[in-house]
Amino acid sequence: MSDHRYWASTSSVSRRRFLGGSMAVGAGIAGAALIGCGSSGSNNTPAGGGSGGSTAASGPTVGSITGNNWGNRDNNAVPKMGGTLNWAPTSPTLANLDPLTSTSAMVHQVAMPAYSTLMHIGRDAKDRNSPWQYFPELATKWETTDPLKMVFSLREGVKFHNVAPVNGRPFTSEDAKYALNRAATDKASLFKGAFSAIKSIETPDPKTVVLNLSRFDPLLMPQLGGHFAWMTPKEVVDANKIREQIIGTGPFVFQKWEADARVSYKKNPDFYVKGAPFVDELNWFIINDENTRTASFQSGQTNIGDIPESGIDAVKADKKFTVEEYLRVQPYTLFMNYKDDRWKDERVRKAVALALDTNVLLKTMQNGHGLWRGIVSNQHGGWTLSQDELKSKKYYLRQDIAEAKQLMAAAGKPDGIAANLLYVSNYPQAYQDSVQYIAQQLKTNKIVDVKLDGKELATMRKAQDEHTYDGMALGLDGQGAPESFLLDYRTGGPKNGSGLADKDIDASIDKVTSIVDVKERQAAVKSWTDGMLQKVMYKIEFVDGMNYTAWSKDVKNFVDGPPFWYQSGHAYTWIDKA
Repeated sequence: MSDHRYWASTSSVSRRRFLGGSMAVGAGIAGAALIGCGSSGSNNTPAGGGSGGSTAASGPTVGSITGNNWGNRDNNAVPKMGGTLNWAPTSPTLANLDPLTSTSAMVHQVAMPAYSTLMHIGRDAKDRNSPWQYFPELATKWETTDPLKMVFSLREGVKFHNVAPVNGRPFTSEDAKYALNRAATDKASLFKGAFSAIKSIETPDPKTVVLNLSRFDPLLMPQLGGHFAWMTPKEVVDANKIREQIIGTGPFVFQKWEADARVSYKKNPDFYVKGAPFVDELNWFIINDENTRTASFQSGQTNIGDIPESGIDAVKADKKFTVEEYLRVQPYTLFMNYKDDRWKDERVRKAVALALDTNVLLKTMQNGHGLWRGIVSNQHGGWTLSQDELKSKKYYLRQDIAEAKQLMAAAGKPDGIAANLLYVSNYPQAYQDSVQYIAQQLKTNKIVDVKLDGKELATMRKAQDEHTYDGMALGLDGQGAPESFLLDYRTGGPKNGSGLADKDIDASIDKVTSIVDVKERQAAVKSWTDGMLQKVMYKIEFVDGMNYTAWSKDVKNFVDGPPFWYQSGHAYTWIDKA
């Protein structure tokens, strides 16, 4: 097999570290090499699996069906076939179905059941913040002996869904090349920067894909296994149907998108993991109001739900449910538009930051359950500055009204400035309260005379992604890989909501991410973070918080992916009802 010292996945911070315990560190891509050698349907124990103490039952076990394709909670369990699985995730509103045109979570969550990637990112079934593991998907083997070349061997017998205009034809290396080139070069793609290291793609035969790189990029491997690289077929794009239709090679076949209501799927009878998926139908319900969403889960209308802080105590107390809690970046970030001259003076940006109390926002956003965040999320152990460092006077996450006013006076703005604050009008109450707090603090202390500008999510997100808003935006960021947070400051970065475009900053990011040694790269990320935080570079990331995913006890083997990777094991989940 190949030497994988060049690419390494992140080690993640667990609940133990959040509570003050030790940090869990893992090998990442080294483990991926072993998983990637397996073939579909083998009897090998999948990474993350275990016996779970279950007694043997007759019939094929989940471990014998999934082989090395997923990390199961109990490999010896015998899945029950049939039924309908219903999920209502937190991300509301869906503008269209093309995953390259939006960084919004919802479009990638609905893409996930139907599309596939070359490999997918998973984790230990017992710990959502465990180190990543790479599982084979359309590729069963990958070789990276050279930091400037990646070779993928594709799975035999994979077909697109039997839906026009693709009509169930075989998936080949040319399809992989097309999808990757589209993500990397299409003018509509918001992920072009994610694949900038790819110099060329070769397809020497229908089952081999070779990526030639212009430079080492530690992010390329996880991006190929995440939502940056869905395998979208050329026919659907050419027919101009990609925004309203999903045709892939995944475990479920897209049926219907009912705007602001649900997206529905049926089992793919030709799925390449024979015997899966285990349920016949899958529904993604779009429920904007978090209280209604929680109530639908508690009443049994949905089997799986993301539960807000306001409802988690009641769900935890109910023995009918299983709750998984984990530390994750909270995607509420204050952006200042780079094209707006009002923010060019860093003293003004610093004053905005100093006027706000991060502890108040932590309480408002997360009921106090979380950590201060710098740039990289605390979910990535080993890549972040400490809490003591973030709270020190060196940076501007602390509150100091007197210093904020001094900075405004020094900038020639003793009475403050005026600016709009764009926000999502239909987001949860904790977000709305945060908007009001930010506006009130800035206005009361004569830093910014804020005029609120509320828009529904799709309109707001488009303005954030295209940087067309006036003044400020309380928008969304968040990434799966630690180095990816740096890309949010890069020209054309996927969640560069400020529209920052600075060649020197771009060069500094490329320098950091081109470091091959993982420990050296971690140290460089921290040093880079230090410099950016001292200048408050057009955005303020506030907190990380606890997130909660719950499912009813009759839902078996549900393993959601690592935070922000939108890879979930719905194909290997079943419903155990009498």
